[in-house]
Amino acid sequence: MNELRPHPVPDGAQARPQPPTQPEERPFPGANWSANPCFGCGPDNPHGLKLTFHLEEGRAVARFHPQEVHQGFAGTLHGGLLATLLDEALIWALVLRGVWAHTARLNIRYRRPVPMDTTLVVTGELVRNRGRSLLAHGRVSDEAGTTYAEAEGLFFRMPDEVRDSLWQRYGIS
Repeated sequence: MNELRPHPVPDGAQARPQPPTQPEERPFPGANWSANPCFGCGPDNPHGLKLTFHLEEGRAVARFHPQEVHQGFAGTLHGGLLATLLDEALIWALVLRGVWAHTARLNIRYRRPVPMDTTLVVTGELVRNRGRSLLAHGRVSDEAGTTYAEAEGLFFRMPDEVRDSLWQRYGIS
């Protein structure tokens, strides 16, 4: 696999103006997030990760501290959960720009095992917008900057009627 590197986003690539870069309790104030059953970011999913992303310097960012039930081999985070963190970061890099899409391809490069006692910084950024298809890059690192995994994902924009039904479900205007 080639080295995963972000690509520049062409001017005018954003579908909507960017939300503020200040962290929020939840993106899209007033949205009904309890209607979101997502394993990664659904706040009321009893088995979910409850990730909350916000924008920092144009990137979607969340923090995550693994629990004992998230282990693969003893003392390390399960690789599938690491993939879930990356997929969430990439999709939120789009959602926070008003773009709703489905994952078409997710390429992950695992760099080192993640110790269970590590607070992780999960980031994603939009790197290319070609209308219907979008490319995003993500990274999972610790707070000291050690990278554990990187991903590059290809996404297909949702049809407007699907996006609009989700906006209605979540109370986003």
